[in-house]
Amino acid sequence: MNLRSFSQDLMALYQEMGEEFANTQKRSGLACPTGCGYCCKTPTVEATVMEMIPMALALLEQDMAEEIYERIQREKPETCIMYQDHGGKLGQCTQYATRPSLCRLFGVAGYYTKTHTKELSICKELKAHYPDFQSIDINALNPAMMSDWSTRLISIHPEMLQERLPISLALSNALEKVMLYSRLDASN
Repeated sequence: MNLRSFSQDLMALYQEMGEEFANTQKRSGLACPTGCGYCCKTPTVEATVMEMIPMALALLEQDMAEEIYERIQREKPETCIMYQDHGGKLGQCTQYATRPSLCRLFGVAGYYTKTHTKELSICKELKAHYPDFQSIDINALNPAMMSDWSTRLISIHPEMLQERLPISLALSNALEKVMLYSRLDASN
């Protein structure tokens, strides 16, 4: 597998994903509060190794791969190591351009209930910011649906999308792959 080509394909999909979810945010009037890092500080955020490959490659290109890998091994963070905390609920992603799909989908996305009706997936911070969100007509909104994008992600590389890990562990595993491929490539 050519990791750079794979990463470019994934980033193209991420670009499409970002545009569709941004459009859903515009149509709904719902958006994450500026600087909100509530989800980034949540220990249950997970990603797959595949989703973290673009970030790992970016860190390698920035000569930060080994440093971040070692920090993850040493600190064993429960939350995303790429999140820069500014205190309280405020902060920012230091690798925003290469963030994984969950970070792109989170905030204002649609999902199907067990009865196959559409619902909005709204975090508790957005619920607090927009208490009247329940008045949004979901059918008129026609939100970007998480399941549609998950299906598209799976089509890129089904085996690499099976195991979800805590986000920093997924990044650690992606960094291992990227650094190994880089070393192998350099020795050829």
